[in-house]
Amino acid sequence: MKQKNVYKKRQLLSCFTLSLFVWGIMGTSLGPMIPFLIQHFTLPSAVLGQAFIGWAAGFCIGSLCTTRLIIKISPFIVIVIANILASLFVIGMLIVNSFFIYCLFYSVIGTLGGLLFTTSHTLASYVFFQIDVQHFV
Repeated sequence: MKQKNVYKKRQLLSCFTLSLFVWGIMGTSLGPMIPFLIQHFTLPSAVLGQAFIGWAAGFCIGSLCTTRLIIKISPFIVIVIANILASLFVIGMLIVNSFFIYCLFYSVIGTLGGLLFTTSHTLASYVFFQIDVQHFV
């Protein structure tokens, strides 16, 4: 029984690590693209910055949906599917020619980001709470 519990903790930590790795790659690739996006869409930077409002709104929605999803579906499955979808939407962002579709994709990525971050941090708190509390009590 104890061996199965150790495996589950390793699986949860692997999910958390995978999530942070994928989002680290996405975060470092989207920021440097801003000057090219301004040029590609021929927009002033203030207008391009409006895309971040959709991302932030999506992040909030994703965070709020997390509890219901991880109760109905395994957190591992949620993280894997959300990472795959987010990667596909990032690739889609690279080939769109419409600023509206770009903003729509960016909002979806924000929603998936909220879902992933909240799920990952929930798993981390679950795993570390079980590990560390026993040492302090």
